[in-house]
Amino acid sequence: MLAPVLARLDAIAGVAVSWVDASGQFFALELGAGADPAGIARRARDVLGSEACVLTPAEGVVQLSGVARGDRWFSQGEALALSLLEARVLSTRVAAAAAREVPAATKLRGRLGEALRIELVTVLERVHREGGREHSGWIDAVWPEITRAAVARCKDALDADAIAALGSCLLRLLRP
Repeated sequence: MLAPVLARLDAIAGVAVSWVDASGQFFALELGAGADPAGIARRARDVLGSEACVLTPAEGVVQLSGVARGDRWFSQGEALALSLLEARVLSTRVAAAAAREVPAATKLRGRLGEALRIELVTVLERVHREGGREHSGWIDAVWPEITRAAVARCKDALDADAIAALGSCLLRLLRP
């Protein structure tokens, strides 16, 4: 969950607002007047981890150059929107992979994708209401719950063997 990270970045003295790109890999900080860029960079690295690096001004321009063309960056208040986008992408990707592995799921690809999206959104909204999580690995613990509920939404169109195969397949598909 990126909301807690963005909240911690926003709390750094001198940071007016922080954003994250849709990949969750790049963060941009708008500094207030009179802010100390070097000090803020050190404190941001404390939030983001020791592997975080500050881009050169030229690299920063390249990263943000797409904003004028619609490349979305998200603030703390928009973190849920990013999570909902991720739910759509993940559910589509997982449903397509399941359809390739479980022949009976092929005809249900769209329905399965929507079932996964609904279950992901339910969990993501709950986690956001709770204040988020510090690390993205939290989803591993709830993935079995999500997949069981998604399969249950499709079970009327599958026989018992296909339900079992699909459930097993979905459990493996969280990670690429």
